[in-house]
Amino acid sequence: MRTRLMTLLMLLPLPAVAGGGSASTLQWQQGEARLALHSTEGQIQVEAARPEGRFGVRRGDRILRVDDTPVYQIDHLSRALIDSPAARA
Repeated sequence: MRTRLMTLLMLLPLPAVAGGGSASTLQWQQGEARLALHSTEGQIQVEAARPEGRFGVRRGDRILRVDDTPVYQIDHLSRALIDSPAARA
């Protein structure tokens, strides 16, 4: 799961990530593939992941941590994935 999501986030153009304050949204789509994440109140929720299984997460999943690093917002998730040992492998 982490490797697929990390690869996707590293390839996303910055305008795909929008947010301010305590809520933020990430939307990515290419052809039929789509991933949408939303963070609010300290939680990151997967709003869409199609086709299911491609990204290693499903609609309704919550992303709480990357390795041992808690993530509360989309920018925390992006940073944690970039800093993850898997990103340097």
